[in-house]
Amino acid sequence: MQKSIDKVGDAEVVKEVRFNEESEIVDFRMDSLVWRQELDFFFQADINKASLASSYESIEESGLLIHRLKPAEKGTIKEIKVSKQSGKIASITILSVIDNLFYNSTVEGLIKMNDNEEISSYRLSGNQKVWFLSNTKLSVEGKVK
Repeated sequence: MQKSIDKVGDAEVVKEVRFNEESEIVDFRMDSLVWRQELDFFFQADINKASLASSYESIEESGLLIHRLKPAEKGTIKEIKVSKQSGKIASITILSVIDNLFYNSTVEGLIKMNDNEEISSYRLSGNQKVWFLSNTKLSVEGKVK
């Protein structure tokens, strides 16, 4: 992912942020540090750690590589899908779920790449529910101009 950030470099991005029913659109420039912060969810979803080596099953089918948390295993990253076209990464989708008696959070992240494997857009969307509070919906979508 860092290679994709380095390729896109200093890019102009249109970002829409939605919080429940409110929405805001921002147009700004992102350097590699801002990209890193903006895509932190994807960096934190790294399942290539020694402690997680046997926690995921991998399935490959017609241009799609799926890493799925095994049923008996514990972890917040439930699934990572890497889609390829002509041998190049076209998109990465990550599903994260935290669910316990007091708190529920579901976040899905999607990064789309162009033919040069540069980031063309990204999206994070999710719901949070804390016991005794109303549901919160959040969505962030960015597109490289």
